[in-house]
Amino acid sequence: MIIKERLTLGLNVSAPNFSLIDIYNREVSLEKYHGRKVLIGFFRHAGCPFSNLRTHFLQKEHEQLAAIGLDMIF
Repeated sequence: MIIKERLTLGLNVSAPNFSLIDIYNREVSLEKYHGRKVLIGFFRHAGCPFSNLRTHFLQKEHEQLAAIGLDMIF
């Protein structure tokens, strides 16, 4: 599914299935995470200080979040 229009979701809402190619040319498909808790993050470019802060925070917390069963897609 290719999403071309702007999509806004609220908290605890099911996201539509999507499949995209990441920066490493790997396919990322939401369908593979069916039935799991997933945090989907959309960040600006690497030069954005706000994106860098959030990414750094999530990297530090990754083990604890994974331990409670939360997968992350950025």
